[in-house]
Amino acid sequence: MFRDTLPQFAWDNVLAADGQIWLPNLKCVQELLAAYKKQLSKYFEWELVGDAKANPLYRATEKVEKELLMCPDSLTNETQIRPLNDFSDTPFYVLTRKHDAPRGEPSSNIYVDTDEDSSPRKSSPKKRRLKL
Repeated sequence: MFRDTLPQFAWDNVLAADGQIWLPNLKCVQELLAAYKKQLSKYFEWELVGDAKANPLYRATEKVEKELLMCPDSLTNETQIRPLNDFSDTPFYVLTRKHDAPRGEPSSNIYVDTDEDSSPRKSSPKKRRLKL
């Protein structure tokens, strides 16, 4: 995800200039940001954010907390933010797409799984680009 998918969001113009991707501040996220810093820094700037309410998903979840409490797993901001706060007082990373990030031409290409090669040795399905 970090090496390929995040840059692809910028390259394919899925994410607008100044668009943001919010990620939890966990050790695995820190390690992946560090491991792919060279690739990601072409497309994004990132920073730690301590105010959870700055995260749009956090704010949206607050609005539906009553409904979420009726679900069997009772996942709310309160139950989800606690592990993040145990790890750090800055619960989120926000990646912001750079204005000068490399990008491709606007495209209507999508990738779909295909069964073109059904070899038993093949461990993952091929992806094929379709033009819409």
